[in-house]
Amino acid sequence: MPKMTLDLTDTQLSALSESASYAGLDSAHDLMMRFVTREEEIAVLRQKILDGMNSPIVGVVDEAYFQSLRARIRDRKLA
Repeated sequence: MPKMTLDLTDTQLSALSESASYAGLDSAHDLMMRFVTREEEIAVLRQKILDGMNSPIVGVVDEAYFQSLRARIRDRKLA
């Protein structure tokens, strides 16, 4: 795995270490890894939202749709 080195001031490193401790993590490294992972997850979610926005409309979610779902559930309970 590639590595990255950050030059931080003592104050910055202390703040990161304190934040890591507050989050229940062992080190500032763990905090940064969590941050990078979260950013990756946000990028994936953002892309899924954009994909959904650009996809064709295949149906309308209105009161009739929810009534049909309720009816299907009732029918399953009776079966």
